[in-house]
Amino acid sequence: VMAGIATILAAKLFATVFLTRLFQVCRAQLVQIHWFARLLAWITATKDRLYARVRAMPAWAAAVALVASARTALRQMLS
Repeated sequence: VMAGIATILAAKLFATVFLTRLFQVCRAQLVQIHWFARLLAWITATKDRLYARVRAMPAWAAAVALVASARTALRQMLS
């Protein structure tokens, strides 16, 4: 079961890396297609708006502070 799960996770990771690279290589040609350029602009704008909302949440600020304090504590323990 564990080998099967590891295989599925490795395949998903490989597919994500491969498709990301393929998109980077083909992006200039894809953006020349009008509907694709509009869709990509809409997706990017929506993603940016959602990230801005999440970063404005008090829970996000608390999580950032917690991670910073954990990093500081870890650095102090290692030094």
